[in-house]
Amino acid sequence: MFDESTLGISAMTEGPNAFAPRIPTLVVRGKHVSLRDGRHFIGRSSACQVVVEDKQVSRKHARVDVFGEDVTILDLGSANGVKRNGKTLPQGPQPLYDGDLIRIGREQLHFKLAPARRPGSQRSREATRAPPTGDLEPAHDDEPSISTRLSNGVHLVLEVGERALDAGNVDEAEEVTRNYLSGMLRSAGEHRPVEPGTYSQCTSFALRLARMTGKGKWLDYAIEMLRLRTVPCSEALAERLRAVLREVDRTDVRLLEEYAQTLRAGTPDLERLRAARAVEGLIADALHRPVKL
Repeated sequence: MFDESTLGISAMTEGPNAFAPRIPTLVVRGKHVSLRDGRHFIGRSSACQVVVEDKQVSRKHARVDVFGEDVTILDLGSANGVKRNGKTLPQGPQPLYDGDLIRIGREQLHFKLAPARRPGSQRSREATRAPPTGDLEPAHDDEPSISTRLSNGVHLVLEVGERALDAGNVDEAEEVTRNYLSGMLRSAGEHRPVEPGTYSQCTSFALRLARMTGKGKWLDYAIEMLRLRTVPCSEALAERLRAVLREVDRTDVRLLEEYAQTLRAGTPDLERLRAARAVEGLIADALHRPVKL
């Protein structure tokens, strides 16, 4: 179990504000397709989340992996390739940033980080697949829910933390965000509903803190958040955790072991087994890596 006392954390303060988490979105012919955490396929096949009806496009042409606001795109060995901002993608997962233009066949897709929609709206209940017709504007509630206000408060604080990190003020970023990060970890443990992407945003920020501070406690935080939410450990996520593992002073291997056990629990399927094996690979790396002094 993750020990919050290592962060010097007190209770989290809640409060409303005007900010909201951003949701990875593909704009396809004017239609907005929200991308939840996980894998999203683009191609001619009707099994793809984003279907592109073009003979130049393979049945499964590309894959977009989403982890909070961290998004990558992978060319799945297509015959005609994928272009990002006019340049052909190299091999392996490549990052997507707000405003990127993706060309697949003759179709152009626009990647955006869009403000989150309010819970209960029609669009928030829809699948990530782009519908052929229909109005995609969400219904609006009169008042934001408690989960919305909570998520908005966390998002605002993390935005301040991100700006501090961008300016190289690492100590300030830790000081500003630690209480909120702790509160969100407790919320995850209690399975409290929050706006889409909020937990993932906290995890991503903790990983960035780990890299910039070299402190393993932030990597431990991210691992525990992933475990509590039973997030499958994809290849891209495993590589990201491995890169952070190389940068920190230490990590609690027991947390990785608990994460692997959580992924193996429940109904066995191929995705769970692969995810558990990916975490077990991280455990091996953690046990055999040299200690940073």
